[in-house]
Parts: sequence; structure tokens; C-alpha cells
Amino acid sequence: MEENQNVVNSNTIPEEYQPLTIGKFIGFQILFAIPCVGLILAIVFACGAVKNKNLVNWARAQLIILGVVIAIYLLLMILGIGTAVFNSASTISRYH
Repeated sequence: MEENQNVVNSNTIPEEYQPLTIGKFIGFQILFAIPCVGLILAIVFACGAVKNKNLVNWARAQLIILGVVIAIYLLLMILGIGTAVFNSASTISRYH
């Protein structure tokens, strides 16, 4: 009987491409949720300080999502401030 050479299992995957377990995902999610520590670790991991490519890509995705959320928040703040200034200007012009 001939062995199949194309079988992929955890022993044949290089260490840098090993998938993360559910426990590691949960642990990293909790760790990244800590405000300053999580941001610093996400930046460090995204720069490639860890060997696992899956963790590097996940940290990069976390930073991209954080950037999008901050951009949306800033846009809403700018629109909110613009609306407040416009409303106060129209209120002032009514009384003068």
C-alpha cells in the first residue's frame, strides 16, 4: 500500500503557519481588548515580532478594524460639531 504524500496534518505544517487554537484566539482577543496593552501588542505583533503568520495577519486585521472605527468616529464627530455650529448660528441670527 502506497502512502499519500499530499496529506496535510499539524506535523507537516511549518511552525510559522500552524493554525491558532480556539483558546489562543480567545486569549488574544481578551488581551487585545485591554486598552493600552492591546494596542501596543497589536502593533508589535503586526510588525512581525511573532513567528506565526496567522497571528501577524490577525493583528494587522485588528489594527485595520480599529483604524476604520476611529475614522468613522471622527467623521461623526466632525459632522456633529458642524451641525451644532450651524444650529447655534441660526439660533443667534433669529434673535438679532
